[in-house]
Amino acid sequence: MMFHKKRKKSGYGRYIVRGFLLLAFIYSCFCGISSVFKNNDFFTIKNIKISGNVHLETLFLENLADDFSGKNLFDVNKNDVCLMYENISRIKSLKVKKKFPSTLKIEIAERVPAFYINTNEGILVPFDSDFVVLDYSCLYSDEDIPIIKADSISMNDLVCGETFEDDFVFKAVKMHKEITEIVSKNYKNENFKISEYCVIDGYFTFIESEHGVAVMPVTACLEDVMKMVFWYKNYKGFHHGIALYAGAKDQLAVRGE
Repeated sequence: MMFHKKRKKSGYGRYIVRGFLLLAFIYSCFCGISSVFKNNDFFTIKNIKISGNVHLETLFLENLADDFSGKNLFDVNKNDVCLMYENISRIKSLKVKKKFPSTLKIEIAERVPAFYINTNEGILVPFDSDFVVLDYSCLYSDEDIPIIKADSISMNDLVCGETFEDDFVFKAVKMHKEITEIVSKNYKNENFKISEYCVIDGYFTFIESEHGVAVMPVTACLEDVMKMVFWYKNYKGFHHGIALYAGAKDQLAVRGE
């Protein structure tokens, strides 16, 4: 008579059960601890701190987040805080941080206006380097930026917080960038600023800010144009009312001398 040796049962099943029990225990502990924190007044938001803002008023920004005051810091969703500021066109980005035990920190990065558009209604509207239209209800005196007189643009074409397209404005922005680079490279000791881009007598024109001198760059080479402009400025002198027609091959016509 033959006897069959019984195989020993595997212990894997016991380990799986123990693993589930351990996970359940850890989860229960987590829920218990989380409940203690969320129901503890020690973590109630008592301070909302705003930083990074330049022109936007701190009190205004604090009031937008006032709904979170008195809430538990663990219950606050950072995305919900960001939504409170999404319609402010002058805010480029923001970061929300929780500083335990009771402070909500909001770091603001404002959009910096690069130009004003002077619309065909005569309203000045700022926009930044990304061509995002900014709030024009309150203009700030320290924003000394060029004006682009764009008769092709009306207020109906501009929406706060959104980008826009216009060939005339693009041309002015491109020219301003090139002139700024030329002055910075070749005439860094000169005091030269541009106050406006517009059209005069059918010519695309920029206006020097200190004396109001109008410059019509007839030639396509801006380096030649700026060479003639600074020659006239240093040897003849700028005064209000003159207009410079800068052509090719150092040809400079002056009106209003």
